[in-house]
Amino acid sequence: AIAAGGEGLVLGVDPNPTVFSVLEAPSRLPAGKAKIVPLQLAATETDKQFYFASSEASMSNGGLIESLNDPLHGKFKHKDPIQGVNLEEYLQKHYAQWLPKLSFIKLDAEGFDYFILKTLVPLVKVYHPTIAMEVYHRISAQTRSDIFSLLTGLGYTILNIGDFEGEIASNATPIESVEQMPPLGHTENIVAFRR
Repeated sequence: AIAAGGEGLVLGVDPNPTVFSVLEAPSRLPAGKAKIVPLQLAATETDKQFYFASSEASMSNGGLIESLNDPLHGKFKHKDPIQGVNLEEYLQKHYAQWLPKLSFIKLDAEGFDYFILKTLVPLVKVYHPTIAMEVYHRISAQTRSDIFSLLTGLGYTILNIGDFEGEIASNATPIESVEQMPPLGHTENIVAFRR
């Protein structure tokens, strides 16, 4: 929001009803400082309603389920539905006038980052934003390979910036092959920028 300034726009998307209030707070900054729009949505391939479930009573982390009767995911469930949207289509419909200024995309979706990024490819091809995303410890080797192939296929250079536990700049390591992607069992973050 600071980098975007008063002339820019930051959209914050999070489906978690518990965390959403934290996302909402900065949107109340004084006019001219930053324009932050919180959106309680789930970024999905198609528009559909979901529910939010967590294995933690605090509901601070979790994921989407299709039914409140889901016995496999999360003992704690929010009863109110969450709207899933194809983010590229949503942005084209509601924020088309801002898209020429699209310069940065940050993804942290507990292993679903690649699938969200795939839906945004039409925008990435046109506007070439810098992309920061989590490579979650449980995603498969194939998905890690798919992330690498997608980003390099779009002409991006990729850096591994680690786990945010230290100085990001000193930890940045170029990723020039699939083998250099963060390994299974480790959650690390990457930044990709257009060459």
